[in-house]
Amino acid sequence: MNEMLSFLRAIAEDPRDDAVRLVFSDWLEGQGHTDRAEFVSLQIALARLDPIDASYPELTARMHRLGIFTTPGQIPGFDHLPDKQLKVGFRRGFLEVVDTRNAQSIDTTGFDLLPLQSLRTHGPLIDAFKRFAHLRWLEYHADTPTKYLEVLGPEGWFKQLEELSLPQLGRAPLEAGVIPQLELPRLRSLYIATDSFADLADTVPAPEEEGSGEDDYYDSRPIPTGLASFLPANVVPSVQCPLERFTWNTSEDSDSYRDDAHWTDFAPTMDSLLEHFKHHKLKDIELAVDWDDHEGGNEGVKARDYQQNPLDLSPTLQGVTLTEYNLSLLHGSSRKLKSLRVYTDYDEEGDVLETLSDPVCSELESLRLPYLSQRAEAASIDRKLSLSKLRHLNLSGGFLDAFTTCGFSHLVSMQCSWDSFVHLTRCHWPKLQSLSIRAVYVRDSELVDTLRTFSQFDGCPNLTTLSIAGYFDSTQLDFSFLAKCPHIPHLSLIRFPHYQGDRNYIVKDGNLLPVRSDLLMEEMLPSMPFRFANDP
Repeated sequence: MNEMLSFLRAIAEDPRDDAVRLVFSDWLEGQGHTDRAEFVSLQIALARLDPIDASYPELTARMHRLGIFTTPGQIPGFDHLPDKQLKVGFRRGFLEVVDTRNAQSIDTTGFDLLPLQSLRTHGPLIDAFKRFAHLRWLEYHADTPTKYLEVLGPEGWFKQLEELSLPQLGRAPLEAGVIPQLELPRLRSLYIATDSFADLADTVPAPEEEGSGEDDYYDSRPIPTGLASFLPANVVPSVQCPLERFTWNTSEDSDSYRDDAHWTDFAPTMDSLLEHFKHHKLKDIELAVDWDDHEGGNEGVKARDYQQNPLDLSPTLQGVTLTEYNLSLLHGSSRKLKSLRVYTDYDEEGDVLETLSDPVCSELESLRLPYLSQRAEAASIDRKLSLSKLRHLNLSGGFLDAFTTCGFSHLVSMQCSWDSFVHLTRCHWPKLQSLSIRAVYVRDSELVDTLRTFSQFDGCPNLTTLSIAGYFDSTQLDFSFLAKCPHIPHLSLIRFPHYQGDRNYIVKDGNLLPVRSDLLMEEMLPSMPFRFANDP
């Protein structure tokens, strides 16, 4: 045991070094811990492999089925943490991920053995992690500007951070200029979510005029002013942060108002925002607004408009987010996009498929279409697309029929709506490894019957992970047939994300084995204080 603890402490002191992890794997093998030794070596091998490598699905399935995810941990810091409020995740064979969202206080037992790299936390709980100077990914919500600066400013704790998420950034830290004071010399990605632009601004009384009907609320709202005094300049880090990706989301339904009987959106333009980032070498930027938050969730999010081609505004951009109306700005560009996300509004008349046929999209690796109109679906009959490099496709509100002419020879992950999923068997998906389905408002009988048919489908031979999100209770339905898919030999992880808590299962020897309740089974993503409609 003392020798094991020495290895664990050495790994915790230098979490980026795989060499000592592999030596420890050999030591575990020699001690008879063959499954855990193989788990370490497989996770390290997968971290180094390109997901389109032919061996990736088989290695993933072997890693899932070794029993690490389904067997209770024995040694704190090695395979679990004793604090039941914490969620943990394995990367490269060890506990590198901690999520404290459900914790009110923290038991730090076992922390000295953690090679912690990713943390999600809030308030004063972050004090328990002050010594983890090697942290690379952080999602954090503080109570005051002072606390943000204590953690992330000139004397901050985490100088190795590469990705930072601030999902509940209020007006006070923005006015205090917290973000420009960040001293994070390795920061590549910054995600922020704020109150609406109108709520962040100063206001003046609304014009003296009577409203009518459903517009009364907007007619009587104060007119926002003064925002330029601290935004958008105060969302831009200093140039010492080598930022490549910036994402800014705002909360619900208060960015429109009526001024002299005209509707007005209140927010920075994308062109002006990029001007503020001109000293950064951004590869991707997004500014999205929850502009019309309805209970049904079928409308709501839009991107801010560009006035000119975003690729002309920045020499380094490789990924953009546009409204459908803005897509025509990209046409004819000599540059090539790597990622594209498109939001659609009620009155917009852009053509998604025309843009995807343009050479500017010929090297796309990631495509997200939270809503694809029936107009685009019908247009696909006469238009063939070449998206041979596409790896990630999100059709969470679209229809798969629009893409039946695509070979998708490199597609490894897809998110789709239920309407798309029922047409999935029309295509062959040779590299697809992760499939996420949004099955909201689907009858239980239809859900089970369609999945049963899919279990006999032979077009996804390399699928390893299947996620099915909806309002159904997975404990009350029989999904055991998913453990016996004759044409999907590597299917080894089935997830049922649910607002009441995820349920995850490992597929092994024809059975569905529940995953330990303390484990995170996917990469942590920036959480949002509000829901983006049609965007799981």
